[in-house]
Amino acid sequence: ASRQQSPSGAGAVVRSDALSLNANHSFSPTLGASMSYGQSRSSLQGAAGGAQPGQKSLSLSLSQQLATNLSLQASYRRSTADNLAGGQRARSNSINVALNYDWAKLEVSR
Repeated sequence: ASRQQSPSGAGAVVRSDALSLNANHSFSPTLGASMSYGQSRSSLQGAAGGAQPGQKSLSLSLSQQLATNLSLQASYRRSTADNLAGGQRARSNSINVALNYDWAKLEVSR
C-alpha cells in the first residue's frame, strides 16, 4: 500500500492511494499459478466535491511444463476504471494463451 501527494500546478494537491497484492504457487514441479490484484484512486485535495477516479486490475496466470523445452502458458486480466469524466466507467478483459518452445543451444567447436 502506498500514498503519494504532489502539487497539481493549479493550487491544489493531488493525492494518490495504491494497493497491490501478489501470490504465486507451485502445485507440482511442472504446474504453477500466480495471481495479482491492484487498486488505485486519486483525488484533488482542496477542490469542491470532485469525483475520485479509481482503477482496479486482476490478473491470473497458469503455466504447465509439457516437456523439457515445451511449456503452455495461459493468463486472464480484467481491468476497470471508475468515476471517469462525466461519470463514465471503462472495463476491459483479455485472455492470452501461449505455447513456448525453447530451442536447443547451438554450439560450434573446432
